[in-house]
Amino acid sequence: MTACPQQARLPAPARRLPPAQLLARLDLELGRVAGPAALAFDGDGTLWHGDVGEALFAAVLRERAVRPAAAPALRALARRHGLPAARGEPTALAAALLARYRRGALPERAAFEMMAWAYAGFTPAELDAFVARALRPGARDGRPRRELGPVLRWARRRGIEIWVVSASPRAAVTHVAARLGLPAGRILAMTPVVQGGLLAARLERPTTYGAGKLRSLRAASAGYDAAMLRAARLPVAVGPAEELLGARPRITGLVALAPES
Repeated sequence: MTACPQQARLPAPARRLPPAQLLARLDLELGRVAGPAALAFDGDGTLWHGDVGEALFAAVLRERAVRPAAAPALRALARRHGLPAARGEPTALAAALLARYRRGALPERAAFEMMAWAYAGFTPAELDAFVARALRPGARDGRPRRELGPVLRWARRRGIEIWVVSASPRAAVTHVAARLGLPAGRILAMTPVVQGGLLAARLERPTTYGAGKLRSLRAASAGYDAAMLRAARLPVAVGPAEELLGARPRITGLVALAPES
């Protein structure tokens, strides 16, 4: 998941670079790096179209598949944010919380975290199977952005690590990233704790939201929301959204990858 779901045009002075020019800039930056280099991507709206976390959550709501193990955490979240139906059936309660988020009455961080731990009671294998059904190839959510193909090939030719740092559930991100040949060991995403072989209604820390993305990346290795971009040698926006554009003055050297023609 990205921190800003709505897309917008990128106004000047940020420069739109076609892939060939972007690769030339990357080669230039690579020559200036003394140690190892890495590329870090957000997933939703960047490496692929759409939002795989929201698509997966929509599927679990359609199938009324939220399990009783998620109910206590859902009720606690509802009570904290003033939802009167805090004693509802789990799937209905999850749907009500999603609606509250879309009205701006549930904070984004809380909503994204809920959309990762709401699979409490699933085994990891059950969730993987559910993800495979919900995010089939050909669907819009998870369809790769072809304009990033040259960038990924450039990194592989030079032996540069490629990381995905996303606020969507790890199971969904791992599944879709595999279509791009990106290994699970380079995925940082919202990850539920596993207890007794079952997913629990809480997440491993730090969660991969906002500045937590950068903390997770630094802990796991050596950006794509504003905090990650400010830490990058060459910050590149792909399909940028309103909040990211608002942060642009604080992101030195931000450029945008030109959309596929």
